[in-house]
Amino acid sequence: MPSEISETDLFNDEAPQKQRVVSVLLPLGIPGPYDYSVPDTLSVGTGDYVTVPLGPREVLGVVWGEGSGEVGHNRLKAIIDKLDAPPMTYALRQFVDWISVYTLSPPGAVLRLAVRVPGALEPAGTRTVYRLGGPPPQRMTPGREKVLALAQDGFARTTRELADEAGVSAAVVRGLIDAGTFEAVELPADAPFETPDLDRDGAALSEDQKFAAEQLRARIEQGGFSAQLLDGVTG
Repeated sequence: MPSEISETDLFNDEAPQKQRVVSVLLPLGIPGPYDYSVPDTLSVGTGDYVTVPLGPREVLGVVWGEGSGEVGHNRLKAIIDKLDAPPMTYALRQFVDWISVYTLSPPGAVLRLAVRVPGALEPAGTRTVYRLGGPPPQRMTPGREKVLALAQDGFARTTRELADEAGVSAAVVRGLIDAGTFEAVELPADAPFETPDLDRDGAALSEDQKFAAEQLRARIEQGGFSAQLLDGVTG
């Protein structure tokens, strides 16, 4: 009885269609990148952060270049997904390779230093805040009047902030939200840093600190290399 399985399914290393293959470096103590196929639904480039299968696990990796072609297409695993994050820069990838050669370390082990916190590549969380966005409530109370007066400045606040700043209970704020007087707004959980004020006056220095600062400025103006001792640590 003839087998229903074609020999080409078992032994043919050629892809039935032209399939893109890329090398992905994983943050593990391995000698180099592994080849993975790129699904038609994904568009990846060098430096992109991707999720790939490794045995029973899914691990984070970085696209290091085009595939080596050393693995047959019928044995390749596909990239699972691409992270929505800026790609690793060319300079950083070169630095990883340089450290690997200089220290005789696996490149994956060096990469692990650069992606020590994978959560930093995930989408930022959000927090819900509220601002005026609807008609006044049909029933007005002194507590609600306080909240409405506070919200006239247009700033969006959390329910706790509205309650604390207006001096009312959280139930008063929730009542206004349920009445449609406030609308919800999603903001990043981590507020962005303010732009540094370069003209802001620095901290008041003691006489010893002023002397040290003058010495450091003089060294910088001279240019070139010099070693300074700061509180017992050379810098």
